[in-house]
Amino acid sequence: MSLRDYTLITIEQQTNSAYPTRGGKGVSQTFLMDFVNSGEIVNSWQNLTDTAKIKIPRNIYVNNETSNPLNFGSDPNKVGLNLYGGTATPPLFMRGDKIKIKLGFYYNNFDGTESLEVKEVFSGYITKIKNRVPIEIDCEDEMWKLKQINVVNKVWLASTYDVVSMLKEMLAGTGITVIDGLEGSIKTNIGDFRTQNETVGAVLARLKTAGLYSYFRNNELRCSGIVYYPGDRTGDVTDVLGNKGTIFGFQENIINDSLEYQRKEDLNIAIRASCETGGAGSGTNKDGTPKTKRQRFEVMVGKDGAMTDIKKNAYSGDVIALPILGCKTLAELTQRAIEYLPKFYYTGFKGSFTTFGQPFMRHGDACILRDKMLPERDGTYLIKQVVTTFGMGGFRQKIMLHIRIDSGYTIQQINAGL
Repeated sequence: MSLRDYTLITIEQQTNSAYPTRGGKGVSQTFLMDFVNSGEIVNSWQNLTDTAKIKIPRNIYVNNETSNPLNFGSDPNKVGLNLYGGTATPPLFMRGDKIKIKLGFYYNNFDGTESLEVKEVFSGYITKIKNRVPIEIDCEDEMWKLKQINVVNKVWLASTYDVVSMLKEMLAGTGITVIDGLEGSIKTNIGDFRTQNETVGAVLARLKTAGLYSYFRNNELRCSGIVYYPGDRTGDVTDVLGNKGTIFGFQENIINDSLEYQRKEDLNIAIRASCETGGAGSGTNKDGTPKTKRQRFEVMVGKDGAMTDIKKNAYSGDVIALPILGCKTLAELTQRAIEYLPKFYYTGFKGSFTTFGQPFMRHGDACILRDKMLPERDGTYLIKQVVTTFGMGGFRQKIMLHIRIDSGYTIQQINAGL
């Protein structure tokens, strides 16, 4: 069965202060592109923002059709608007315009017909247009909107707010759903939290430095120490523990890889975990907000449990610095650090591999690696990042592995989120 790449990019104009009627009933509202020089989409929970970058030819035209949306054409003899020819007022593309990218394949059914399988792989906003040859358009997902929302200057008291309730108040009226943990079942308290002249995006970036990661899945903002949700995983195969996933074979659909197989007996890894807690202090600051006092805990854990004399830096192996929020005691911090250890200390693969554009994968899915030559290396891994490339060079996915989940965890731990 032969395949032919399919690309469809939809750009919807948005009204702005410079052009208050733009995106209305003017020259055009929505454009469709079915080709690009090249494109790249980065999908990961570790970056806050999913990003997309597309490159398109400079000499393209918008067909002057009456239908909406309008299609791009490359024939300069047609009557139309050149993308950057100066005749398009207001500009066809601007920062803040909505963009959606769909990718897929046409299948030749060998009976004179074709079937199309397509999936929306990115939805967001144009953030930058680089007027060069070819033209480059940078895009970000819904997180870009949060970078425009200012937060009031305030101390969010731990006695009143957890992470979800704090973010919900910051995002009131936006229609964005906030989730902490699995369907809101986990409430994370980070102590007293102060905001001062910053946006919601800046708040999320600050929470990330302390171990709380944020990303969008559809219109749902997730902010938690948990980044993998079992209900998100796609695939029609299950492993020995019942984890749903997609099979990738070294002699089949893995094009190339930078994977390294390691045994945990050969690893020498420790986690240096730290936590700061806040409480009410005495008096007030100059701006009238109540003073807070901070207390810091720190512990180092390895395969044999908690270590002593961590300030002497006597450990000879690799040390992973891990800030953790919400711990009220040293014992709680130690337990949390021990729970993190299997994410780094396991027998299996680390690294990434490149595969074809199908099946479609995203972070949080599970890939079941199979090796016919060395079957002892088989295993199931959660996906940390997917970099999708498309355009004239074809449709490919570079998949980065993170945690092995067919050993080292119970099914109850996996279903509780990782």
